[in-house]
Amino acid sequence: MAAKHPPKQAVAPADPVAAFHKLADAAERDPSVLDFMTKPQEGNPVTLGARIPSADAMAAKQKQRASAAGDAYSTGVQNPRKDPIARMKASVKTYVNAMQKALAEGAWEKAVANIDEAQMYAILAALGSTAYVNGVNAKSVKYASKMAKVQPLLAAAVAQLDAMDTSTDAAREQKMITARKLMIAIGQRLRGTK
Repeated sequence: MAAKHPPKQAVAPADPVAAFHKLADAAERDPSVLDFMTKPQEGNPVTLGARIPSADAMAAKQKQRASAAGDAYSTGVQNPRKDPIARMKASVKTYVNAMQKALAEGAWEKAVANIDEAQMYAILAALGSTAYVNGVNAKSVKYASKMAKVQPLLAAAVAQLDAMDTSTDAAREQKMITARKLMIAIGQRLRGTK
């Protein structure tokens, strides 16, 4: 049977965000409080569809639209309307502010706590090995360019390590510590922070 839509409020709540949290809290305890939005409604003369479609219906629509938009997406990313690099450079301060806010709010920890491990592995299984292989193959030009920058730095680091003494445990320990420091130095140079 279709749900009855509650009467519309004559006046919007003074604080819609607080009202949202109150309704969301109630829905967490009893999802049926949202039936007026998520179930078909009694209408006159027809039954009205749900105001908010089901999760399965939304996912199916997204999949259908993504399949239909594949070619347009490919064309669009190759012909952007604005220079993406210039926009990234211009938004450094915005990025830093957002990152600091996320760190302060513990966003990473909250995101990790919400990972559905079974779902993650189901997606990986559905993608299969071709997703990894295709990704690596597509980025081979980028990888070669990166390695052209890494190779001389790695050679310089190995030259330093090869010149070190390894005759005692203390000397070998020092070489391991130096190797770690050199790897950090390579990373800093690649990032342009040293």
